[in-house]
Amino acid sequence: NHEFACGDFSRYPSRAVDASDGRRYERTSLFMSRVVGALSSLLYREGPRRAVVDQPDVTEWLNAIYRSNNVDAILQQADRSTFVSDVALLQVEPSVDPDCPIKLRLWDAAWVDVWVDPDEPCRMAAVATIDTYDQRRRLRLWTEDEVREYTTRKYDETTRTAGATAYTLQSTTPHGLGCLPFV
Repeated sequence: NHEFACGDFSRYPSRAVDASDGRRYERTSLFMSRVVGALSSLLYREGPRRAVVDQPDVTEWLNAIYRSNNVDAILQQADRSTFVSDVALLQVEPSVDPDCPIKLRLWDAAWVDVWVDPDEPCRMAAVATIDTYDQRRRLRLWTEDEVREYTTRKYDETTRTAGATAYTLQSTTPHGLGCLPFV
């Protein structure tokens, strides 16, 4: 669904190559993207008013965090992601930037995997985030106590199918939050 919404149809040919003329028939309709855009166009357009009852200082601080993270745009994109793939996670993490002490990061279903508590299926037990950088993939496995970072080898032509797909543990670090930093 994510690939269709982005208009990436490369792995899904609509018909096999025609033997008589050798042409491949491409999909070009961005219908799913247009539907998602229409369904979410008015969500968070002006953003809801947010306040902590009887706590004006907390309300001011919270709204400053929301402004510095452009939370209305993030939440609108989260809604779009849930239309496409049923899930979006918002990661909350501390930042050293004094103008933005809390950073909000959005992950859609294409870049996360979630394991739930077997006794309480509405509670996340662990979350893995996957990103790419410098022709490597990085997987970070978050639990309530620590984050483990795994990476693949750098992609090149010789490791196209084996080396660039196997993850190796790089580090294990306690994060000190006492909970998973995702909602």
